[in-house]
Amino acid sequence: MKYITILALTLSSSFSANAALLEVGNGIEISVINGEKVKNDSSYELIKGQNQLAIQFSGSLNKSGKREHFSTVPYLVVVDVQEDDLNLELVSKKYSVIDKKVSSAQPIFQFNTDNELLNSEQVILPPADSFLPYGNIQELVTTYNNERGLVFDSGKIRELKKELASVNESSKLENRESENSLQLKLWYSRANEEERKAFQKWIIDHN
Repeated sequence: MKYITILALTLSSSFSANAALLEVGNGIEISVINGEKVKNDSSYELIKGQNQLAIQFSGSLNKSGKREHFSTVPYLVVVDVQEDDLNLELVSKKYSVIDKKVSSAQPIFQFNTDNELLNSEQVILPPADSFLPYGNIQELVTTYNNERGLVFDSGKIRELKKELASVNESSKLENRESENSLQLKLWYSRANEEERKAFQKWIIDHN
């Protein structure tokens, strides 16, 4: 039961060890970081390792020598962060460039430090089938992660469904987590806050 207790505490807590400060450009808004809702600000603290962010842009871009307003749908972005502070900007200030990239679901954001441009994975966050398709972005991120078995584990975003399928296909579990531990993490990542609290209480009562 000791292992399960550590697992629950690890998965239920937000990572407190911040590695870098992310500065964002004008018009860029981040609403969710690593599954947690955040307030709109000009800078955000990120952990060392992989970070998942829900990002959108709403502001003025250059169009035929004039400034015209443009708003994007939310993107779900994964970037690997080390200790260096970093900046987040659009890949272009031109209306036509951003419009074309959004229409074809291509990346529109870029992360850079003083020394390099960082690689990132960017997808358009699937909308809800409702009158307000992006009315609750945090809920959409949670749904996206649950459907794919994604969970935040010590600075790494793990695809537990794929790992579990791989374990099930192989009889050799050397250097792998067991099927039971992967199942626990997968189910725990799908639980809501009340269910997690109940689970942690159950662990304490049975320790």
